[in-house]
Amino acid sequence: MISVIINTYNRGKVLARCLRALDRQVSDTPPFEIIVVDDGSDDGTRESGPALCRKLSAPARFLPQNHGGPAAARNLGVDASEGELVAR
Repeated sequence: MISVIINTYNRGKVLARCLRALDRQVSDTPPFEIIVVDDGSDDGTRESGPALCRKLSAPARFLPQNHGGPAAARNLGVDASEGELVAR
């Protein structure tokens, strides 16, 4: 399985488009999971992200964290991943 890690900060609308695009890939790719790490957004991403993840066909998790920067968000995603390969 492949773990796709998406870190985000105040990009709720872009995140929604990204997740919809990934969801369209489910039948054409090897099995993958999606891990979204919110890096302390204050634009509503933290509130809307979990619902966006629940709508996906692929397994998806939403992990919020206090603002720590992109590296901290990626590391949290890698730590939570279950795939043999990680795409970030």
